[in-house]
Amino acid sequence: MTRLNEKKAPPRPRTIWSFRQIAFGLVALSLLATNLLAFMQIRDLRQQHQQLAAEIEKQHTILGMLAANTEIHPVNGDGFSGNLLLDREKNLAYLLTWNLPPPPGDQVYQIWLIDPNGDETAAALFRPEFDRPFSSAALSTSRTFVEFVGIKVTIEPAGGSEKPTGEQILNLVY
Repeated sequence: MTRLNEKKAPPRPRTIWSFRQIAFGLVALSLLATNLLAFMQIRDLRQQHQQLAAEIEKQHTILGMLAANTEIHPVNGDGFSGNLLLDREKNLAYLLTWNLPPPPGDQVYQIWLIDPNGDETAAALFRPEFDRPFSSAALSTSRTFVEFVGIKVTIEPAGGSEKPTGEQILNLVY
């Protein structure tokens, strides 16, 4: 009998959770979930803040151009209108359009700068926003805007093209 009692495994202690322990665990779990939710909301707010700051900077630049020595060239197309703001001294240009419909599917509008020889240089890609009646696009180039005599806008695949391949919706010589 003594030998049998020696081989018997000791009984496992039973874990009995008290009401306090369960309540503490639930409170800790809810605090962890709340902190995670707050972290995600703060991350989303930071992203929105960065987007709004970029939009404000763009609008600030446009307003500054309107108050400075800026050429304003009206543009008109099929069902839309707008202006090309061009400051040759500061080498800044923006295309503002009103009521420009979004391009089909996964396509974008691409703006091309035209030099006196008729060569085209890609200057910007953009898609109008659904919730706004106007859209704006900053034009950029490694050259100066003094070297160009016009712009044109075409519909291109997402990501743009090396040369214009799609339907032309706007052509402006200034």
